[in-house]
Amino acid sequence: PPPAAREAYALTPHGEALRPILGALARWGLRWMSAPKRGDHIEPEWVRLAAQMFAASGPTPARVFELRALACGDSPAASFKVAGGVRGTRIAAAAEPADASVAAPAALLIGLMSGAARARDLARAKKITVAGNASALADLPALFSMSSAQ
Repeated sequence: PPPAAREAYALTPHGEALRPILGALARWGLRWMSAPKRGDHIEPEWVRLAAQMFAASGPTPARVFELRALACGDSPAASFKVAGGVRGTRIAAAAEPADASVAAPAALLIGLMSGAARARDLARAKKITVAGNASALADLPALFSMSSAQ
């Protein structure tokens, strides 16, 4: 309802039933994914989708992270929180306090989530901005299951 600046959509129960299939397709497609090349475009909101698709279903470190994919061209920034725990990873409530917050281009956030990139190296190179407990970011990849074999 107003004053929202955008339309909001939610999956119906029938749509939700497709979530495992979409996750399987996303994991299958990982085998062809490579590091972004110059000119590739990654929407900031795709980071949230990756977090949902690759959230670990088993126990994960009890951490909360705020992730902010920076704006890219005409695409606005996307911010959300992820939380780990004994029941796996979930998109967290906005009010939950975060152990660490990280702001970065979408591709670098996906690299951090997958474990392909290390927060310490990216922060030192001033490619990401980290607030809070920076050492907690070492646990971030454990909140996701980003392998093509599942």
